[in-house]
Amino acid sequence: MRRALRGKSVGDVMSLIPSRHCGASGGVGKSRLVHGALAAGEFDIVLDHHFDQLREANPRLPAERVAHWNSRLGARDRLRIGLVWSGNPKQGNDRNRSMPFAQLARLLDMDATFVSLQKDPRPDDRALLAGRTDIIDLTADLTDFVETAALVSCLDLVITVCTGVAHLAGTLGRPTWVMLPYLPDWRWLLDRDDSPWYPSVRLFRQDDTRNYARVVESLRSELLAMKSSFRPGR
Repeated sequence: MRRALRGKSVGDVMSLIPSRHCGASGGVGKSRLVHGALAAGEFDIVLDHHFDQLREANPRLPAERVAHWNSRLGARDRLRIGLVWSGNPKQGNDRNRSMPFAQLARLLDMDATFVSLQKDPRPDDRALLAGRTDIIDLTADLTDFVETAALVSCLDLVITVCTGVAHLAGTLGRPTWVMLPYLPDWRWLLDRDDSPWYPSVRLFRQDDTRNYARVVESLRSELLAMKSSFRPGR
């Protein structure tokens, strides 16, 4: 299967992602089960390789779409950072995984090009987003996963809650920081800040306060370090 996936288009590869990614159906119980299986070396027995296949697929992106998004973003003189702060409100664990835009906006005073990847923002978030000049909103033109993937490939970093964008960016091998609730979806396991199937992903977890405030502060500190090593044009 992995050999068959190599060289496929991103649309073909994304069709492998289970439709209930980041859902509440697994919960922490399944997280503990998988975490234990990894420790015991039984990973192949527990999981069905969906994400392992995606990680090795090296999906192709349409070069003209990547060039289009690069052009729209302008000069690469600052870090380009994509943001997603909420998921589908109908998802069972959404009240724990999502946050209001205002909470993540704490990052926007940094000298970087922030790009909203947030589809269908909540009414309060939409109003706040419309009044900001420190974040670019191009989501009206993100008509499918291929367009989103092409834009993501032009970014230096994606910061997101547990949504499809997290899996998409991880699949593309883009640096991705995923903010997780205290009780995460089982695919992120427990007690680790990396992902076994997405080497480019870092995990930022809520502590037992179950609040994203400390997570955002950790992100801010890490962004300052990342910014100090950024070289324009690379």
